[in-house]
Amino acid sequence: MKNNRKSKSSECGNNYSGVTLLLSAGKIFIGCAIALLALLGFVLTLPQDHDKYNIPLLTGIWIAIASILLLIGITTLILCKKSARFKAYIERDYTNFAERAIKKEIQKDKKSKFNEYVDIKKHWKEFSVLIAQLLMFYVFPLAAGPTDAMGMVFLIIVATFILAIIMGNVSNRKIKYLYPFLVSTLFIPSVFIYYNESAIIHSIWYLVISFAGLLAGSSIQHFFSKK
Repeated sequence: MKNNRKSKSSECGNNYSGVTLLLSAGKIFIGCAIALLALLGFVLTLPQDHDKYNIPLLTGIWIAIASILLLIGITTLILCKKSARFKAYIERDYTNFAERAIKKEIQKDKKSKFNEYVDIKKHWKEFSVLIAQLLMFYVFPLAAGPTDAMGMVFLIIVATFILAIIMGNVSNRKIKYLYPFLVSTLFIPSVFIYYNESAIIHSIWYLVISFAGLLAGSSIQHFFSKK
């Protein structure tokens, strides 16, 4: 039995390993850090209201967050490539996690079930919706003039509702129910770029609207999807 269990866990490790996943995570952290710095550089080219906001403080916080992400990513890559002890620890921990995850899956075809669970490519639909939502929050307002504020907000609200419906419809994972909270959180930094502090309350609107859209999309998926 033990040999059989080890062979099955090793099969899961042929395509995926703890070190491989950590290397991917490290690259993602570095990519996020670079994206944050690039976004900061773009934001700094826009007119700044130094009377209302402490621009140096906000810039410092932004750079600190990006630096932390960059440090985590670089450290992870170095440890995964240079430290044999660290790699052995990760592989051992990954194997234990794999065995626990496999026990919770249906006994039929354990290898494919676990690979589907950890494969990041399976989430491309969710990431596409999230990127579209970020574009609505941070790029779309650039096309609106000073007199188009109400129309712009209305279009963003409509787009948020539609994107939430899409998220609820295309995603089969329970983690999608965290999407409304993520949307609400991602909106807050845009308040300090395009609006004023009173617009923070809009994050509650986006939470409610995206949650309603998510439920609508999930209902469509439940009643009309082909089984």
